[in-house]
Amino acid sequence: MSMTTEIKKVPKGAKWLYMRARANVIKDGRYDLEVHILDQSGELVALSKHIGMVFEGPMAGRPDDLRKLYRL
Repeated sequence: MSMTTEIKKVPKGAKWLYMRARANVIKDGRYDLEVHILDQSGELVALSKHIGMVFEGPMAGRPDDLRKLYRL
């Protein structure tokens, strides 16, 4: 699991920013997500990438069981 964020420019004087989030892959409890932040003129302000796992029910919050399940 990881998360990276790159600030491309400071949005000086911007009254609003546009955020676009896109899940590239959601499969087998894992996901890959990209987030783009744009200013009023459509220029890229920041870019973020998230890779993670989704848990539900009794598996959530139990790292030992998850390591066995996902061979971590």
